[in-house]
Amino acid sequence: RHYKNNIYTTKFKGKLYINEEDFAVIKFDFNMLKNKNVSNVNLKMFGVNTRKYNRNGSVFFTETKTGKYAPKYIKETTDSYQYIDMTLTFKETSEEKNKLKFKINMLNESEIITTNEYLFLGANGLSESQYDAVVEKEDYKLELLKKYDNALWKKYNIIAPTQSIVNYDTGE
Repeated sequence: RHYKNNIYTTKFKGKLYINEEDFAVIKFDFNMLKNKNVSNVNLKMFGVNTRKYNRNGSVFFTETKTGKYAPKYIKETTDSYQYIDMTLTFKETSEEKNKLKFKINMLNESEIITTNEYLFLGANGLSESQYDAVVEKEDYKLELLKKYDNALWKKYNIIAPTQSIVNYDTGE
């Protein structure tokens, strides 16, 4: 909820799935209400408009070894709209008759759907001293996958991948 002008406004609705044995939240689905925005910048007089809306997703929780629940998988989708309509004019500021002058007209309008998925492979608590002892590396190796490979996940106890992950292929 957002508190605005002494009135509560709600942007989301959702469902909680509760474990009947220990009353823990095991799943949480959320959907943004119609005509609500995550963010909105409308500068029409400058030819710029951007809006994020229609945010929805799910969070799945799993019980840890300590008996507490932690996120296991998160999937979130957000729609966004961007519009740019600008004209840029360049003029040479000299006394010559043959001045250099050119104009650029830009128009870009796009709808983008972004889906983020997060899979947590483990949840272990840290003491304050353990947290303070962590040193972040300057460089780390990033492995870019060109297509889905089931063998990569064999050593982990994970949920089944979504069809979009199984079909992932960069075409290279």
